[in-house]
Amino acid sequence: MKVLYLEDNPGDADLTRRALRKADPETAIEVVGTVAGALARIDEVAATVARGGPSPFDLVLLDMHLPDGSGLGVISRIRQLSLPLSAVVLTGSGDEESVLTALRAGADDYVAKRPEYWTGLYPVLASALETFRSKVKLRERPIRLLYVEPNVVDVQLMRRHLAAQAPFIQIESVASGAEALDRLVTPDPAGEVDVLLLDYRLPDMNALELLKEIHQVRKLDVPAIVNTGLGSEDVVLEALKLGAADYLVKSAGYLDRLSLVVEKAFYRSRVERERKALRESELRLRTIIETDPECVLVLGADGRIAEVNPAGLAMFEVDSAKALIGKPFNDFVLPGYAEAFRELFDKVMAGSHGILEFRVRGLKGAERWVDTHAAAMADADGRIAYFLGITRDITERKRSEERMQQTEKMNAFGQLAGGVAHDFNNQLGAILGYAEMLAERIDDPELRRFAASIEKAAKRSAELTHNLLTFARQAPSRSIPVDVHLLILETSELLERTIDKRIIVSSMLAARSSIILGDPSQIQNALLNLALNARDAMPEGGTLHFSTETITIELSEANGFNPDLLPLADAGVLLSEGTYLHVSISDTGTGMADEVKKRIFEPFFTTKPVGSGTGMGLASVFGTVKLHHGTITLTSAKGHGTTFHLYFPVSEKEMDGSLGASGAKRHIGRLHILVVDDEPMLRELLADLLIQEGHSVYTASNGREALKIFQDASSKINLVVLDMIMPELGGRETYRALRAIRPDVKVLLSSGYTPKEEIQGILDEGILGVLHKPYTKRLLEDAIHSVMEKQVKPLKSSNPA
Repeated sequence: MKVLYLEDNPGDADLTRRALRKADPETAIEVVGTVAGALARIDEVAATVARGGPSPFDLVLLDMHLPDGSGLGVISRIRQLSLPLSAVVLTGSGDEESVLTALRAGADDYVAKRPEYWTGLYPVLASALETFRSKVKLRERPIRLLYVEPNVVDVQLMRRHLAAQAPFIQIESVASGAEALDRLVTPDPAGEVDVLLLDYRLPDMNALELLKEIHQVRKLDVPAIVNTGLGSEDVVLEALKLGAADYLVKSAGYLDRLSLVVEKAFYRSRVERERKALRESELRLRTIIETDPECVLVLGADGRIAEVNPAGLAMFEVDSAKALIGKPFNDFVLPGYAEAFRELFDKVMAGSHGILEFRVRGLKGAERWVDTHAAAMADADGRIAYFLGITRDITERKRSEERMQQTEKMNAFGQLAGGVAHDFNNQLGAILGYAEMLAERIDDPELRRFAASIEKAAKRSAELTHNLLTFARQAPSRSIPVDVHLLILETSELLERTIDKRIIVSSMLAARSSIILGDPSQIQNALLNLALNARDAMPEGGTLHFSTETITIELSEANGFNPDLLPLADAGVLLSEGTYLHVSISDTGTGMADEVKKRIFEPFFTTKPVGSGTGMGLASVFGTVKLHHGTITLTSAKGHGTTFHLYFPVSEKEMDGSLGASGAKRHIGRLHILVVDDEPMLRELLADLLIQEGHSVYTASNGREALKIFQDASSKINLVVLDMIMPELGGRETYRALRAIRPDVKVLLSSGYTPKEEIQGILDEGILGVLHKPYTKRLLEDAIHSVMEKQVKPLKSSNPA
C-alpha cells in the first residue's frame, strides 16, 4: 500500500508510520504537513497519470483540520481530477458533522482520533482501498439509470447534475409508469436498465403502484429508488416493504446524494444477484465477502462466526477477523432481540431465507440497529451447513424515523395549542378586563387586593399561553429592546425568596451594554430554567452566580484566539464579527459527565427520576437563545460545577421609555367606535372600557351585522375594533368589505390567536394595528392612540390606467 499522509503533527505522523509498517512492512508512506503541500503533490500525481504513468499512491490519509485549511479541499481536488486514489479522513471524536461532510465530498471512510487510534488503522485503510477499487471496477461500465418523472424541468436539472458530478451514470427518462414498464420489458440497443428512479407522483399511477407491478406482478429484477417529498414517512416505509432499494427525500442538497444512492442501489443489486448463485462457486462467495461494503457474516450450524468481511470488523469494533471467528453471534445481539434472531437462524438452517431488523453491540460497547438479509449455504455435499447474512447498519434510518415521529407529535401538539389558544385568550381577556375595572371602582383595600390578585393570575395565565404557543412555534416572539441586566436582577430577587436558603445568589453585571432585541418573558424564562437547573445540582447548598460582560469580535479574532472566547472554542463554536452580551450562569454543584453534556440540550433528555422532570427545560432554553440569534455553550466537569455561557448580539436601539408611569397620554378626543367580536362577554367588556373613557360605542356579534351597522353610520364611525376569527364572515373578509364601503376606514385588529403569516398578510392590506388578546386597559388605550395617529394606505387600483 502506497500512502500520501497529510498531517501537521510530527508525533502523530511517526506513530502512524510505525503502526502501518508493523501491519505490513511493504507499506510506503509519504508525509506532507500542509494543505498547500498536499495540493501541490496531487497536481504532480495528476500530471503523471495524464502522461500515462502509474500513480505513485494508492490512498490519501488526511487530517481534517490543519493550520492552513481543511482536508476537504484535498478530497475535492482528487475527485475533480478523477484520480485513482482512495481517501480516508482523520477526525476528532464526536465530530459527526465533519465526517458527513467528508463522505459527501468523496471520502471512502474515516477514522476517529481516539487514543491509540493508529493501532487499528491498517484494516480500515485496506477496507477503504478495496471498496474504492471495487467502485472503480464497477464504473468501467456506465450505470444506466431510468428516471420516471413527468416534470421536464426536473429531468433537465437531473441530467445537468449527473453530467457534471457523476458522468458514469447514464440517464434515460420517461414520463409515466406505463412507459417505464414498456422500457423494462422491451429489449433496447442501449442495454438493460440498471437502476430505476421513481418520482412518487406520476400521471397514471403513483410510485408504490408501479413498484408493486414491477416486483410482485411482473417479477422484474431491477433496483428501484423512490423520490419523495418532505415528511413522506408512510410513503418511504411502504416503498421499502414493496422492495425499493432506497429512497431520496427532496430536501436541500438532495441531488448531491443522488449519485451515491444510485451507485449503492446498483452495487447492492449486483451483490444480491451474485448471492443467489453462491452454491456455484466458493470463489464467488469469497469475492462477495471481501468486497461487499456491508457486513457479510457466515455462521456455522452451531451459531458461531465462521467468516466475516472487513465491513463486519468495523461494525463489531474489532481490528482483525481473529477476534470474531469462533465466537457465538448471539453474544453480539442485544437481549431483547435474541429470540427473534434465533427464530431467523432456525428458519434459514431449515432451508429458507428471511429478513430481520435488530440491535447489536460491538466489542467496544457501541450499539447499532442492523438489517440482515439471511439465506442458507450448502457445503460440498449439498447439505445446508451455513447461515449467510448480508447486514447493513440502519441506525441513521431508525433515528430519522424516530425524529419523524417526534416531529409529528410536536406538530399535533402545536395544532392543539393553536386551537385552544383563541378561545382561552378570549376568556382571559374578559377576566383581566373586568378585574381591572373592578379594582378601579372598589374602595375597600381588602377587596381591591382580591381584584388585583385576579388580575395578576389572568396576566400570568396569558403569559403561559403565549409561552405554550411559542414553544409549539405557533406564535411569533416579540422583538423589542430588552435590558438583560434588569431581567437578571428580577430573577435573582425571585430566587433569593424561593430557593433553598443554603444557596447563595450573587451577581457581577459588568457589561457595558446590556440591551438586546427580543422577548423579555422568553429570556427571563430561560434565565429561570438555567437557575433552577443549577439549584437541582446543589442539593446541599452552594453558590449560584450571574455575570455579564461585553465582548467585541473582530475579524482577527473570529477563530477563537480571544481568551474571553475559550468556552466557545472548546465547544467548536465560532461567532461572526460584532458586539455580544456574554451572560454566564455558574453553580458549584455536582457537574456533568461528558456523555450528559453531549445530550443536555436534547428535547426530553433528563437525568432526573421519572416524574421529576420533562426534559424540556434546557431544550427550551436552547430554542430561546437560537430564536434571539444567540449561541449557548457550557463548561462542566463531574464534581466541579457547571457554567452556562449565553451570547446575544447587542442591540443598537435604546429602551423605549414612552410607556413609563410618568408618560403623558396623547389626547385624541371622543371617538365613535364599532366593536366587532363574536364572544359576548369580551364584546361587552370592550364596550364598557371604551364608554368609561368617554367614547361612543356600537357593537356587532359578527361580520355581517358589523357591515350593516357600518353601512348606516359609516360617516360617524372613527375606528373599528375587529375580531379576527368569527363565524359567518371572518375578520379579513369583513375588513375588505368595510374598505369597499369607505376606503379610509381605520381598523384595529383584535386576535386571540392567529398565525403570524395571516397577521402579516392583513397588515399588508392596510390594517393599522394588532391587539393580541388578552390585553390590559393600558394596552387598549395605547393601541387606539397609535392607530388614530396613522394614515390609511390607499387601495391599489385594479385599472393600470
